[in-house]
Amino acid sequence: MGATKIRCWFARSRHTVEALFNEERSKLNLAYWQEMEKRLDYALNKYPGIIFQLIPFAEDDQELFRFRNGDFISRKAVDYMQARWSAYPNVTYCISNDRDVNGREDLKRAVSYIGEAMKKQEPWGTLITNHQKRYEGYAFVGEPWSDIITLEDIDQVHGLKVLEYRERGNDPVVLDEDRYENWRNPSHDRYYFRRLIWANLLSGGHPTYGGLRTYESYVDDRTPKGILGYYSANENGLLEKGAHDFIHIHGFFLDKDLDLVNWIPSDSLAGNDPAIVKCIRNGDRYIVYLQNPDDPGNHAKANVSDSIPEAVMNLKEAAYQLNWYCPRTGTWYETDTMQGRRNTRLQAPGDKDWVLFLARMDQKMLTKHAE
Repeated sequence: MGATKIRCWFARSRHTVEALFNEERSKLNLAYWQEMEKRLDYALNKYPGIIFQLIPFAEDDQELFRFRNGDFISRKAVDYMQARWSAYPNVTYCISNDRDVNGREDLKRAVSYIGEAMKKQEPWGTLITNHQKRYEGYAFVGEPWSDIITLEDIDQVHGLKVLEYRERGNDPVVLDEDRYENWRNPSHDRYYFRRLIWANLLSGGHPTYGGLRTYESYVDDRTPKGILGYYSANENGLLEKGAHDFIHIHGFFLDKDLDLVNWIPSDSLAGNDPAIVKCIRNGDRYIVYLQNPDDPGNHAKANVSDSIPEAVMNLKEAAYQLNWYCPRTGTWYETDTMQGRRNTRLQAPGDKDWVLFLARMDQKMLTKHAE
């Protein structure tokens, strides 16, 4: 289904990480650690392209404070984690999840202390971050131990939070949580998440999809809690195909042999209304996503419109090659050429949402086209 990262915490209960230790907290619960390692090994060998974001303290404030106060077994757990898994190429670390560090200075200091301690003894340069409550942004921008800006927000179909934090810091920006298909779910899951992913990629960020309530204990295959395969969950009616179009996102970049390194978010070149049209550029190449929502003012309830979308682009005066891509089917439509200028109006070849790859033609391309 196209996932490239999985968030996974060390808690077996809803919030806390007591499963990491024996009941007396005198030693590590090695059976539990070995089970986690078995899964990481399996994933690395079978799905090497998937990154695992490990969250050792989960939502356990008391464990954060224990480490900060010198608790032997708490520190032993972090030492063991880094010794065992830092060499894995499919691992990053996120200290804790959904914490209120803006409202609690003691908690903020504890997280930062742990980050500094982990950074000092990190043998392989594994990336480290922390996760905060929704709407609270990221409190550790510029901290030497922090390698990733991690955000939780909602309705970021315009990518504005990613754009804000790209300006604040120099580290990669990850929108780690938004809506889920089964938590604060949108009305039209497939369109919402397709829109969310494209918009934040073209904002220069790393978006995240949420499906089942995997942070709660598994009950059975008919309940949207715990771990269940994505396609099985759809077959059982627990999901509404929210991630079905992610493979077409991969297809777009693979077909054009593109990545987004050195691309610059440029919504101002396409009308500066990022909930309608997103734009990113690299020199004279542009990727434009025409979102075409039927209710632009209500991101959670909007569905894709049956109208034919268009974008107005401010381009240099030159010849350009247009390639239209359907993000719902992964289909490319006939290549066309055009003369660019300010206020160039570009209309999609059909209704609903579309992606446009636009590139200025060099002399060789112009000569070939003329022939």
